[in-house]
Amino acid sequence: MAGRARRPEFHRLANDCIQLLMAFHVPAADEGLFEEVESRFRLLLAKHIVTGITEFQFNKWLTNFLTDEDRYLAARLLENLTFRSQEMVGSAIAHILQCILPAELRRVGLRFPSIEDFMQAVSAGGAHHPVRFVEVEGGNQPGKSGAVLMRELHRLGNVHNGLLIKAQDIKGLTGSVKALVFVDDMLGTGTQFIAFAKANHLADETGKRKLIYCPLAAYSDGLKNLANECPWLVVCPVEVFGPKHRFFRGEDARPEVWSIDRVNLVAEVRAHMEMMCKRGGISSSGYGLELLIGFHHATPNNTLPVMYAKTPWNHLLVR
Repeated sequence: MAGRARRPEFHRLANDCIQLLMAFHVPAADEGLFEEVESRFRLLLAKHIVTGITEFQFNKWLTNFLTDEDRYLAARLLENLTFRSQEMVGSAIAHILQCILPAELRRVGLRFPSIEDFMQAVSAGGAHHPVRFVEVEGGNQPGKSGAVLMRELHRLGNVHNGLLIKAQDIKGLTGSVKALVFVDDMLGTGTQFIAFAKANHLADETGKRKLIYCPLAAYSDGLKNLANECPWLVVCPVEVFGPKHRFFRGEDARPEVWSIDRVNLVAEVRAHMEMMCKRGGISSSGYGLELLIGFHHATPNNTLPVMYAKTPWNHLLVR
């Protein structure tokens, strides 16, 4: 009888052991990963390769991670972070101004003798300049990221302030303006820009001028959505991301296995993230794409909140 009474307890302990073996853990081969990644990131900060983040900010962010498993997850987050510093954003803006726009403008008959002439014209501005750069508004904080990016166009791209407008100013433009350029930091699912386009009746402008959308980064599904919903829009992203950039991605041959370390299960990694974020009082999922993308001036809302959430969490990136 005593043996039978102990049997349920035995099964419970056995199940606990199985769950422990299946739980998210630090693989033996990665036991020194956190120290290695931490040291590497501090070097990037010291050499100003990563800008917009202070060492104090980094130290505070690390205090969110309490256990060995937490710190292993922090290391993997940092390893998979695509961060664009001020210099990199400047290079992306230069690529838009010097490569993308001249090529697209030529297709509608707007030709400049050289790239230098085009850049001089953009810097000089003027009421009769054929191009306007339009702030993209939307999301939880209307205009915040868009307004910052407009300032970056002026500061890093030397675009004349007179060529930077808000969507509400489009209706007052004269026929001399032949192209509207929408520069954004991130195209995620596309729903935000589609809503912005509908709210501002952008489709009505297509008979008057060319509409060009230039996100610094774009997700592949968002590009497809825009092609379907806004076929009149020319979309020219600087960088394209896809499912392979999602943090909780599985291996091709074994989708249940986390492709980042090929040891832990995706479900267990996700569960640990959720537990950690719940403990920290923040959301774990954000807007669903589970990306890790940041810019020195802002963080897209499709990046995991663990990177930018505030209070009581200590943030690393600026939202």
